[in-house]
Amino acid sequence: MSFLDGLSSGLFGSDQDERYGGGGRSEQLAKTGGLSGIQDFGHDMKRWFGKKKNTNSTVASDTFAALTRQQWADFQRDIVPYENKLIEFSNSTTAAVDSMKRGIETVGSTFERQADATTGRMRALGLELNADEQQAAQRSTGLAQATAEVHAANSAGAQTRALQQALLGNPTPQAGDLR
Repeated sequence: MSFLDGLSSGLFGSDQDERYGGGGRSEQLAKTGGLSGIQDFGHDMKRWFGKKKNTNSTVASDTFAALTRQQWADFQRDIVPYENKLIEFSNSTTAAVDSMKRGIETVGSTFERQADATTGRMRALGLELNADEQQAAQRSTGLAQATAEVHAANSAGAQTRALQQALLGNPTPQAGDLR
């Protein structure tokens, strides 16, 4: 048995296969000279897989439509929630007030930590302020804290309003408006 005979019997069945007529595929290859039997392979392929496909197929447009639908679904899932949050923030009437409150709270907690650190350092050095000195220090610190809180609130409010306007597409405010 030649190499092609073995190959064809593996591809097309055994010598006892009656579908190809007579004594099987190997016998047919031997009669036709071996290689010419391979030409029948194209005929067999047409029979196995049907006629040529319709050239007016909608596979490309169907694939494009499916891809477009998937991209839209991805956009809806990944981007739209963030868009909605930005729209909600830019139209919020309380966003500026909330940022001003956070600014005041941040300044207040910073001054409290600084006062605790100063008190701890003074104790470590064995120093204590008398009542008049404590009152003068609290007055000075209180004035500085109040000024810092007002500045933080004004800055946070102005910057939040500027951000809201920028998100809405209004002109960018001047640098003086952000102070």
